[in-house]
Amino acid sequence: MRYVLTAAMLRERGATCAQVDAFEAEWPDGATPTKKNFLRAAALGLDLGWMADNFLPSAAVDVYRKAVVAAAAAYAKAGVAALVASRKAAAMALWRVARELLAKGEETDASPVAPE
Repeated sequence: MRYVLTAAMLRERGATCAQVDAFEAEWPDGATPTKKNFLRAAALGLDLGWMADNFLPSAAVDVYRKAVVAAAAAYAKAGVAALVASRKAAAMALWRVARELLAKGEETDASPVAPE
């Protein structure tokens, strides 16, 4: 089964108009949850934390949040140059958590995550 995240799904979960518009401009037919797409979402400034909160079970959100805290700490030490790296780390954390959950067959709001 192939999972596709759509602008309609974001709207249903209460994403802001700006987030939905940015998502839809990049992926008018929806996006599969791949590493490439999570990294692109981070580059576009989409709210990955909101995505995690709205599409992952709470235990997975905790794992994601811990990874983001570690990335934010690294950013704070390194300064502005690390902002992009911090966003990429958040995207990678979201991708890894989603992939692991789905590989285990755990109940989520998502279907299988593409490998890359």
